[in-house]
Amino acid sequence: MPIPLNWKNGDSLNDALYGILENTPFGRGLLKAADAAAARGLIGAAKVGALTVAASTSDLSVSTTTATDIPGLSVTFTSESLSDVFTVTLSADIQSAGGTSAFVGKLNVDSGASIPAGSLVFTSAALTRICPITKRWYITNLAPGTHTIKATGAVNTVNNSFIVSSVNSTLSVFTGSVP
Repeated sequence: MPIPLNWKNGDSLNDALYGILENTPFGRGLLKAADAAAARGLIGAAKVGALTVAASTSDLSVSTTTATDIPGLSVTFTSESLSDVFTVTLSADIQSAGGTSAFVGKLNVDSGASIPAGSLVFTSAALTRICPITKRWYITNLAPGTHTIKATGAVNTVNNSFIVSSVNSTLSVFTGSVP
Protein backbone atom coordinates (compact mmCIF):
# COMPACT_ATOMS: atom_id res chain seq x y z
CA MET A 1 0.00 0.00 0.00
CA PRO A 2 1.53 3.37 -0.95
CA ILE A 3 2.26 5.83 1.84
CA PRO A 4 0.60 9.20 1.25
CA LEU A 5 3.22 11.95 1.32
CA ASN A 6 2.96 15.68 1.00
CA TRP A 7 6.64 15.86 0.04
CA LYS A 8 7.55 18.31 -2.67
CA ASN A 9 10.71 18.54 -4.72
CA GLY A 10 13.15 20.65 -2.73
CA ASP A 11 11.99 19.46 0.70
CA SER A 12 14.71 18.11 2.96
CA LEU A 13 15.30 14.45 3.73
CA ASN A 14 14.16 15.26 7.26
CA ASP A 15 10.79 16.48 5.89
CA ALA A 16 10.40 13.31 3.83
CA LEU A 17 11.20 10.99 6.73
CA TYR A 18 8.90 12.88 9.08
CA GLY A 19 6.16 12.72 6.42
CA ILE A 20 6.50 8.94 6.27
CA LEU A 21 6.39 8.66 10.06
CA GLU A 22 3.34 10.85 10.53
CA ASN A 23 1.38 9.13 7.72
CA THR A 24 1.57 5.56 9.02
CA PRO A 25 0.12 4.09 12.23
CA PHE A 26 3.49 2.55 13.13
CA GLY A 27 5.27 5.85 12.46
CA ARG A 28 2.81 7.83 14.59
CA GLY A 29 3.42 5.33 17.39
CA LEU A 30 7.17 5.81 17.10
CA LEU A 31 6.81 9.59 17.21
CA LYS A 32 4.61 9.37 20.34
CA ALA A 33 7.06 7.00 22.05
CA ALA A 34 10.00 9.28 21.22
CA ASP A 35 8.13 12.34 22.52
CA ALA A 36 7.23 10.51 25.75
CA ALA A 37 10.82 9.31 26.27
CA ALA A 38 12.19 12.81 25.63
CA ALA A 39 9.67 14.33 28.05
CA ARG A 40 10.91 11.95 30.76
CA GLY A 41 14.53 12.85 29.96
CA LEU A 42 15.34 9.35 28.75
CA ILE A 43 16.61 10.53 25.41
CA GLY A 44 17.72 13.81 23.93
CA ALA A 45 16.54 15.27 20.70
CA ALA A 46 18.32 14.01 17.63
CA LYS A 47 18.33 15.92 14.38
CA VAL A 48 18.30 14.26 11.01
CA GLY A 49 19.96 16.69 8.70
CA ALA A 50 20.73 17.17 5.09
CA LEU A 51 22.92 15.25 2.69
CA THR A 52 25.07 17.40 0.42
CA VAL A 53 27.08 15.79 -2.37
CA ALA A 54 29.70 17.38 -4.62
CA ALA A 55 31.02 15.64 -7.73
CA SER A 56 34.48 16.08 -9.15
CA THR A 57 34.48 18.48 -12.10
CA SER A 58 37.72 17.37 -13.79
CA ASP A 59 40.50 14.83 -13.48
CA LEU A 60 43.43 15.72 -11.22
CA SER A 61 46.96 14.49 -11.85
CA VAL A 62 48.84 14.29 -8.55
CA SER A 63 52.62 13.93 -8.42
CA THR A 64 53.60 16.12 -5.47
CA THR A 65 53.65 15.64 -1.72
CA THR A 66 51.88 19.00 -1.35
CA ALA A 67 48.13 18.61 -0.83
CA THR A 68 46.20 19.78 -3.90
CA ASP A 69 42.45 20.48 -3.97
CA ILE A 70 40.53 17.91 -6.01
CA PRO A 71 38.43 19.95 -8.49
CA GLY A 72 34.77 20.17 -7.51
CA LEU A 73 35.12 18.22 -4.27
CA SER A 74 34.11 21.02 -1.91
CA VAL A 75 30.98 21.15 0.26
CA THR A 76 29.70 24.11 2.28
CA PHE A 77 27.38 23.35 5.19
CA THR A 78 26.12 24.90 8.43
CA SER A 79 26.81 23.77 11.98
CA GLU A 80 24.11 24.74 14.46
CA SER A 81 25.86 23.58 17.63
CA LEU A 82 29.01 21.88 18.89
CA SER A 83 27.01 18.64 19.24
CA ASP A 84 26.35 18.41 15.49
CA VAL A 85 27.89 15.32 13.94
CA PHE A 86 29.04 15.45 10.33
CA THR A 87 29.54 12.23 8.42
CA VAL A 88 31.91 13.01 5.58
CA THR A 89 32.51 10.45 2.83
CA LEU A 90 35.19 10.75 0.16
CA SER A 91 34.84 8.32 -2.73
CA ALA A 92 37.52 8.59 -5.36
CA ASP A 93 38.46 6.67 -8.49
CA ILE A 94 42.26 6.55 -8.35
CA GLN A 95 44.58 5.45 -11.13
CA SER A 96 48.31 4.96 -10.68
CA ALA A 97 50.93 5.59 -13.34
CA GLY A 98 52.84 2.68 -11.81
CA GLY A 99 55.53 2.83 -9.15
CA THR A 100 55.60 2.20 -5.44
CA SER A 101 54.26 5.31 -3.74
CA ALA A 102 50.81 5.87 -2.26
CA PHE A 103 48.05 8.37 -3.00
CA VAL A 104 46.90 10.17 0.16
CA GLY A 105 43.47 11.83 0.21
CA LYS A 106 42.62 14.15 3.10
CA LEU A 107 39.97 16.63 4.20
CA ASN A 108 40.62 20.31 4.68
CA VAL A 109 38.10 22.17 6.85
CA ASP A 110 37.78 25.95 6.50
CA SER A 111 41.15 26.24 4.74
CA GLY A 112 42.93 25.10 7.90
CA ALA A 113 44.98 22.05 8.65
CA SER A 114 43.75 18.72 7.37
CA ILE A 115 41.46 17.20 9.97
CA PRO A 116 40.60 14.80 11.41
CA ALA A 117 43.41 12.30 11.62
CA GLY A 118 43.13 9.61 9.02
CA SER A 119 43.45 9.55 5.28
CA LEU A 120 42.09 7.77 2.26
CA VAL A 121 45.20 5.85 1.20
CA PHE A 122 45.74 3.95 -2.03
CA THR A 123 48.99 2.06 -2.55
CA SER A 124 49.61 1.53 -6.22
CA ALA A 125 51.51 -1.76 -6.21
CA ALA A 126 52.44 -0.86 -9.79
CA LEU A 127 48.83 -1.21 -10.95
CA THR A 128 47.68 1.12 -13.70
CA ARG A 129 43.94 0.44 -13.59
CA ILE A 130 41.36 2.66 -11.92
CA CYS A 131 40.42 1.58 -8.40
CA PRO A 132 37.47 3.01 -6.45
CA ILE A 133 38.39 3.86 -2.85
CA THR A 134 36.08 5.21 -0.11
CA LYS A 135 36.87 6.68 3.33
CA ARG A 136 34.44 8.01 5.93
CA TRP A 137 35.15 10.52 8.70
CA TYR A 138 32.95 11.63 11.62
CA ILE A 139 33.56 15.26 12.55
CA THR A 140 32.24 16.98 15.68
CA ASN A 141 32.90 20.12 17.72
CA LEU A 142 32.70 22.58 14.85
CA ALA A 143 31.68 26.05 16.00
CA PRO A 144 28.19 27.16 14.97
CA GLY A 145 28.25 28.79 11.55
CA THR A 146 29.11 28.05 7.94
CA HIS A 147 31.99 25.70 7.15
CA THR A 148 33.59 24.37 3.97
CA ILE A 149 35.19 20.96 3.57
CA LYS A 150 37.49 20.27 0.62
CA ALA A 151 39.06 17.01 -0.47
CA THR A 152 42.76 17.12 -1.25
CA GLY A 153 45.20 14.68 -2.78
CA ALA A 154 48.95 14.15 -2.65
CA VAL A 155 51.52 11.38 -2.95
CA ASN A 156 53.59 10.13 -0.04
CA THR A 157 56.81 10.16 -2.10
CA VAL A 158 57.56 11.81 -5.43
CA ASN A 159 58.43 8.65 -7.37
CA ASN A 160 54.94 8.18 -8.77
CA SER A 161 51.87 10.01 -10.00
CA PHE A 162 48.17 9.35 -9.67
CA ILE A 163 45.07 10.49 -11.46
CA VAL A 164 41.89 11.19 -9.51
CA SER A 165 39.18 10.50 -12.08
CA SER A 166 36.26 12.89 -12.26
CA VAL A 167 33.89 10.15 -13.42
CA ASN A 168 32.80 8.75 -10.04
CA SER A 169 34.68 10.83 -7.45
CA THR A 170 32.42 12.49 -4.87
CA LEU A 171 32.53 14.20 -1.49
CA SER A 172 29.43 14.04 0.68
CA VAL A 173 28.51 15.59 4.03
CA PHE A 174 25.58 14.35 6.08
CA THR A 175 24.64 16.52 9.03
CA GLY A 176 22.90 15.44 12.18
CA SER A 177 23.21 15.73 15.93
CA VAL A 178 23.20 13.37 18.86
CA PRO A 179 21.79 14.00 22.33
